[in-house]
Amino acid sequence: MAALAIFVLAWQLVVWSNWKPQYLLPSPFTVFDAMWQHPGAFSHNAGITLGHAAIGLAAAIAVGGAIGVVAAAIGPLRAPVRSIVAGLETLPAVVWYPAALIVVGTSWYSILFVIVIAAAPPIARGILDGVGRTSRRRGDAGASAPRGWVRLRTVVLPGSAVDVLAGVRRGWLLCWTALLTGEILLTLPSLGLGGQLAFERGLNDNVAVYEVMVVIFVLGVLVDGVIFGTASKALQRRRAVSG
Repeated sequence: MAALAIFVLAWQLVVWSNWKPQYLLPSPFTVFDAMWQHPGAFSHNAGITLGHAAIGLAAAIAVGGAIGVVAAAIGPLRAPVRSIVAGLETLPAVVWYPAALIVVGTSWYSILFVIVIAAAPPIARGILDGVGRTSRRRGDAGASAPRGWVRLRTVVLPGSAVDVLAGVRRGWLLCWTALLTGEILLTLPSLGLGGQLAFERGLNDNVAVYEVMVVIFVLGVLVDGVIFGTASKALQRRRAVSG
């Protein structure tokens, strides 16, 4: 709620500055009133976008998790894999779309391809960072301590939960960005919020453009703050209790 209040206040202050005429930059309350007049106008496309985001994030977790776990289990792979995923993270998702269109074609799978290649690296790096910190913190617990895959599964990965969640959270942000970019760039039967944004812009309906942007912002804040924020605080409290 604080984030939304600050967002609305900042928006209104810009409007009051008369930086742009209100037909180009309407007041947030004008936009909210328009949304109130047709509250169901965005529900269908919001559902499409959230569904695609869930599929994309799940695929990225599967790919990034597999890369991270394998590299964490095989010591010599850790440094080179960490360097590779760090390099991939520097590439904006939008630069992958030309390659995706060539390789996959104009379809939802192009967007999924870009989501995975953008969101998997931070997830893999979160696992590697967590494994490194947990290993240094706990060390070997003696000759009776589990080794190899058993130690990784029962000791190291559970102890790395905070770092892994941070990687997944970063992956979610990149997934959300990559998905909306793809929906804006590609013309698909299922528009989603990004496609609706591009459609309203093509109609020069400026108020509707800001309506879609508000929906995207609210959904992003809710998922990141409520879901990932709550999970992160719970893990931190658990770590503090366990010592």
